[in-house]
Amino acid sequence: MAGRILITGAGGFLGRHIVDALLEQGSAPGDLSAAIRGTPALPAGVALHDVDLAEGSETAGMVQAARPDVVLHLAGAASVAVKAGEGGRIAWRDNVQTTITLASELRATHKSPAILLASSAEVYGRNLLGSAPTTEETAPRPAGVYGRTKLAAEQAIADIVGDAGQAIALRLFNSAGPGQDERFVVSAFAAQVARIEAGQAPPVLRVGNLDSERDFLDVRDTARAWALLADAAWARRLSATVFNVASGEPRSIRSIVDDLAHLARRRFEVEIDPARARPSEIPRASGDARRLAAATGWQPRISWLTTLSDTLDHWRAVTAQGG
Repeated sequence: MAGRILITGAGGFLGRHIVDALLEQGSAPGDLSAAIRGTPALPAGVALHDVDLAEGSETAGMVQAARPDVVLHLAGAASVAVKAGEGGRIAWRDNVQTTITLASELRATHKSPAILLASSAEVYGRNLLGSAPTTEETAPRPAGVYGRTKLAAEQAIADIVGDAGQAIALRLFNSAGPGQDERFVVSAFAAQVARIEAGQAPPVLRVGNLDSERDFLDVRDTARAWALLADAAWARRLSATVFNVASGEPRSIRSIVDDLAHLARRRFEVEIDPARARPSEIPRASGDARRLAAATGWQPRISWLTTLSDTLDHWRAVTAQGG
């Protein structure tokens, strides 16, 4: 299944779930290589490469050692809340410079690997507005630094890899699930509820803008999409180069609070926190993933309440351990 695979950012939230999905799909640990920083807990047998992907010599050494047929490039800035200035410089380095370096080293090898890039629905930006889910045919119109860097990374892999391999962009909508950190809204709320239940915080859930609607997909369904696309790319079965990964069902942030209230073991009040209350330039976003389904047979399997319950249980366990 999918030959030899190199995964950058394998120690992150989505990366860890993708490793699990690849193993479940039939990949052997010995066929997987992971570009990481630090020492994440990955299954035994996965080859680890602690590299700075912005450095050409380090990246070249990793590519030569891994000899990948397929590269899943997830490494980069994870949060969309990037501001211009120093934050913007870092985002361009992490999302674009590393992608250029990696694509260049892959191009220089004797192989012609497929590279699958973790892009984002943020590339659609202001064109997300509308009642219908956004398709891949929607023109990119990024509204912020993060979206601009992701679109630039898409263009970089297409231009550099060219006809030497395949360059595939996965435009990810909002993933959620167990293991996500508190920079992201579902985990931020679930972590607060877990601390309220444990008596470690007063019974007040602090929230920001509740009016936005976003397309949430369980991270395990997102990871399975990556595994299926990796296999299809390896077998040269993909005719498209851009895929949305989305549920197609927009959900209001307010409804997440309501659902958590039903799952919580202790009642809480809701309070607007001015530090979290940022007006959204894009009040509603949802994605159309029919192209992904047609190419791979993928469909979401995990219900929203399962995602939310598993996320809350994760934070209950972290809280019980003093986290």
